[in-house]
Amino acid sequence: MLIWQDMKAKRKEIKMKKLVFLMLFVMSLFCTSALAQTYSTTFPLSENPISEGGIWLNGYTDGDDWGDVLTSGGVAYPASGSASFDDPTALVTGTWGNDQTVEATVYISSYPSGVGEVELRLRSNISAGVNTGYEILYSVSNGTTYHEIVRWNGAPGNFDYLYQKPGGMSRLSNGNKIKVTIIGNIITSYVDYGAGYVQQGTADITSIGGTVYNSGCPGIGFYGSDLTKYGLSDFTATGSGSQPPPPPPPPVAYYVLTVLKSGTGTGTVTISPPGSSCGLSCSSLYSSYTNGTVVKLTATPGRKMKFTGWSGAGCSGTRPCSVTMNASKTVTANFRKRWY
Repeated sequence: MLIWQDMKAKRKEIKMKKLVFLMLFVMSLFCTSALAQTYSTTFPLSENPISEGGIWLNGYTDGDDWGDVLTSGGVAYPASGSASFDDPTALVTGTWGNDQTVEATVYISSYPSGVGEVELRLRSNISAGVNTGYEILYSVSNGTTYHEIVRWNGAPGNFDYLYQKPGGMSRLSNGNKIKVTIIGNIITSYVDYGAGYVQQGTADITSIGGTVYNSGCPGIGFYGSDLTKYGLSDFTATGSGSQPPPPPPPPVAYYVLTVLKSGTGTGTVTISPPGSSCGLSCSSLYSSYTNGTVVKLTATPGRKMKFTGWSGAGCSGTRPCSVTMNASKTVTANFRKRWY
């Protein structure tokens, strides 16, 4: 029979689960380094900004000064315009190693009338007012195409060029694939126009002065106008880091059912689950349940006693009562002596 001491133990268990949940949640908010890992998505949800269960950080939601990324219809798009190098950006949280590879498929419904870019990120971090790491951008413009590797230094609009492809690159089409890698200090970029990946550029991250970023998260970004005309239809990141933690499950909700007995008589109340009972000498019974559990209560009067009915938690009458545990509840069983 579950008694008061059992309820106290359950409460302690709940507190521990909440603490574990909080620790996992806090760990998932940062980009750190560890062992081998992969994260892949086809953007199946409609979200603004992208979250996928807390996996992604966003430029505006988490960084304040950049744009967010949204997903709809299996495509990731820029959620806002980029008028002053506030590129919509999203990074995969978790523990990532220094060597990283990012691949994505380009989506183009029609070419933007002005500038448009799809971007892959390496060793990047976002926090309030800060955006650091490496961006490899591919033009999806209808006119002049270009391809560049840049380093973001923190503040909005503060970036340096590491590589600019001479003469630009062949125009991307819907379904083309792009890939970037960073191995040690070397970034390399590729495009698959349909016949396999072809190298487009390379850069040594130590070739210019300033900070060299040795850790951070992979991700995506965009820049330009006509926001819904271009995006990415899938994304895969691999690295020498451990698997990014899945979104932590919510702490299990436990609710307490309190069964009381009242009146001049005596009787037994049986609850199922777990099949325990509050006997003739018992005045109260406590039992804890997970959210949604349906508990059946049955009252049996003692000798020369009468059960006069239930009260509380929607129970009434004298028949067995079923209680759905979606909150802590109290039910009272009323007994009296027979009058003969």
